[in-house]
Amino acid sequence: MMKQILSFSVTLLLFVVSTAAFASDFGYDAQKVKNEFASLKAAEEYVAVHDVNITELKASGVVSSDVVIKAWNPDDDPLMGISPFLWGCCLGVLGIVLVYVLTDGDKDMVKKSVIGCVVGTGTWVVFWFLWNLLWATAVY
Repeated sequence: MMKQILSFSVTLLLFVVSTAAFASDFGYDAQKVKNEFASLKAAEEYVAVHDVNITELKASGVVSSDVVIKAWNPDDDPLMGISPFLWGCCLGVLGIVLVYVLTDGDKDMVKKSVIGCVVGTGTWVVFWFLWNLLWATAVY
């Protein structure tokens, strides 16, 4: 009985922590998304009919000024929209090195990736400890 309570408690704890950590990352405003896709649909239809490039599309006024259309440019966002914390958290030391190289040594970004690495490593250490604790109590 104690093993089941401990197993359930650890599972619940991991679920709550993971949900709380990433819940804010996945929130969205449905109306804003709908408006953005409506603007993109209008732009797509205009391009299909008039066969224009992006400069001509912007000049035509079909795309409103609040819609930003741009291709990914490594000069604007070297991390491809992924936070340096996640680079460090998911990839560890490799993530720190990649952030350092991609941002040309931006100290603030590298610091965030180091914090992510520490959090990711700490999470795995706690998970490993709890897993072994559960395994030890189940076997013995």
